[in-house]
Amino acid sequence: MMANGYTSRPALMALFGMLWLAYPFTPAWADTYQAEFIPFAEITTRHKLEDVADLNRHETTPAVNFFYSANYGQWRLLGEFFVSDHEQELERLSVGWVTEQGARIWAGRYHTGIGHWNRRYHHGAYLQTSIDRPALFDFEEFGGVLPSHASGVTIEGELWSEERIISYVIDAGLGPTLGERHLEPFDLLDPDHGTHKPSIGLQLSLQSPNSVVDETGLFIAHTVITTEQGPLEEIQQTALGIYAVRAIDAYTLSSSLVFVHDREEDTSGSTDSESFWFAYLQAERSLHANWTVYGRAEGTQDAKDNLFIQQIPAFIYSRGLLGVRYQLGQHQSVKFELAKQDQYGEHFYQTSLQWSAAIP
Repeated sequence: MMANGYTSRPALMALFGMLWLAYPFTPAWADTYQAEFIPFAEITTRHKLEDVADLNRHETTPAVNFFYSANYGQWRLLGEFFVSDHEQELERLSVGWVTEQGARIWAGRYHTGIGHWNRRYHHGAYLQTSIDRPALFDFEEFGGVLPSHASGVTIEGELWSEERIISYVIDAGLGPTLGERHLEPFDLLDPDHGTHKPSIGLQLSLQSPNSVVDETGLFIAHTVITTEQGPLEEIQQTALGIYAVRAIDAYTLSSSLVFVHDREEDTSGSTDSESFWFAYLQAERSLHANWTVYGRAEGTQDAKDNLFIQQIPAFIYSRGLLGVRYQLGQHQSVKFELAKQDQYGEHFYQTSLQWSAAIP
């Protein structure tokens, strides 16, 4: 990750490479080459209704997520580069191969199979109804405590029948290290930074052939996390979760329950084990073709005493929010949220306003 507004030469090369691949040209093999390049732009303004230590009371963050995908025969390529006023990061870069049975085998940096949010959405907020993800599934740089990225090999596919689709995701790669105040995934552009150890996972889900929304699934993930500073030397983290998404007329409901177990080794060599639970429920209601109202309740149990989570102060222990989304034309949206959350050791109210767009 490149923070504080500075972009490394490899990061610029990666972005320029994606832009070059997206430029229209017609080589001899263009009839079998299909590509999509979509910048997802957003501007998010947040205002705390009271002063909170370690947080600005008012802040506005512009960002662009450059998303690129390409198909050439059985080959696949996927890239995602995120740029904001405080970071520039190659979020995903994977080369894939589609087998004769339809399974996709990817090598590179990918989103791990940890529930509904991580595989369905990417770093651009336009595609999701709410402004922010549930806290446990947030990206590492924003306070997430599960590895949402890994670098290695991931396999995904489906088993079809007339009544249901069984989808699977198998991950095996290098997980994050615990840096200063947040997890840091393996950086393809700076592979020598940090010590990264294995991260493996399995996700299974059931879907209906008649719905693109309804899904029920479970996942298990095990990650060895090394630390660069602080009281801990290594964390062996195991997460086991279930989730469900249902569309009922004008309503969409999504929920998840996750158990996380951490085996922690401190700098003296002593070990300890800690566990916590996380759950959320989100409800959405379409009022009109362009209007959606939604709410979400999320919280943890036994997380505040977890020494590993204490090293990640941006993690949100609990939150309740109400929001409204307005679809502005075909490719833009405006969202407003009012939330009460427990973060940085304080309970406070926050308003958030976001404009987001998929630029065709």
